Amino acid sequence: MSYMELFDKDVMEEEFSSTELLNVLSDKTSFPIDKERKVFRKKDYIVIENEIHDYIYFIQSGICGVWKNEHINSFIGENDIIGFNEILGNEPSFTSVIALTDIVTWRFSKEEVMSKLMYSQEGAFYLYQYMKLVNANLLQKQLLQTEETKKTTSPHPHTSRTTIR
Repeated sequence: MSYMELFDKDVMEEEFSSTELLNVLSDKTSFPIDKERKVFRKKDYIVIENEIHDYIYFIQSGICGVWKNEHINSFIGENDIIGFNEILGNEPSFTSVIALTDIVTWRFSKEEVMSKLMYSQEGAFYLYQYMKLVNANLLQKQLLQTEETKKTTSPHPHTSRTTIR
């Protein structure tokens, strides 16, 4: 694959998706790491805000709510990753993730995932692609909030205006 093909947006999204990352991490032929099937029941906490956790989870089925300061921030589900935001450091989780339905995940040690990604030539591309996805989601939320703010702060069409002279 040529340099230009490798860095094509569509190629990056396809070759370095969360599904492909799961395949790479599950591959036992090169730098094998442990994975465990983990089931969470509705209302179970997978990750708790402001606590350090040692695992990342790939959601196979089900829906979770992502919470910050007791407010719902977003929803995640099949093929999404829990805990990847804090993969580079031993940092507390920025959010809580709670199962809204029963969910099935694959669980990996953060330490082993980082070791395998750094062992792999392509490891940084998975991190890059994930951060791009997070950034796009944040920009979309900001756009939606901006549009909502415009709607709520614009003058109501039935309100009369008084001109000051």
